[in-house]
Amino acid sequence: MPPRRSSAGWWPATRDRTGRPRCGTPDSTPPGPTAWIAEGLLGYLPPDAQNRLIDAITALSANGSWLGLDTVPPLPPSERDSFRQRIVMLIGRWKNHGFNVDMTDMVYLDEHNDMAACLATDGWEMVGASTSELFLANGLDAIAEHDDDRAPFAIATYISAKLKVRASGVCSKR
Repeated sequence: MPPRRSSAGWWPATRDRTGRPRCGTPDSTPPGPTAWIAEGLLGYLPPDAQNRLIDAITALSANGSWLGLDTVPPLPPSERDSFRQRIVMLIGRWKNHGFNVDMTDMVYLDEHNDMAACLATDGWEMVGASTSELFLANGLDAIAEHDDDRAPFAIATYISAKLKVRASGVCSKR
């Protein structure tokens, strides 16, 4: 990568203005714990991109960093059409409020790694809760399976993870 011009002079893209390695470059170390949030993101990424994202976050994180995300377990092929139909029903209701996007082709329901297992392999310690468990913990009713407005979200698991021992690049090699 060509060097970049800064007010302090010419520095390679892997260095900041003071000449120190930029965070995430091979010769840098994370400056301290970081907080990351990937809620609402993984379902829109193909499986390989999900794995690379977790590996990149791990590589850029110091021990003690936190990560919050939600994940949907891999659906068996026999359940994918039903899940997509529920999304279509939900979006039909949202169209009345101006939301006019067909999300059925935007989500990845194909086989992918279990994110909890992937995070554990990369050195993260985590706790997870389903949407219904979170609702109940906050005094709300759990999502009923026949509740077409919320049922597609019922299978999501919300994960809070803390990096204990960094093991970069493991998830994408699974």
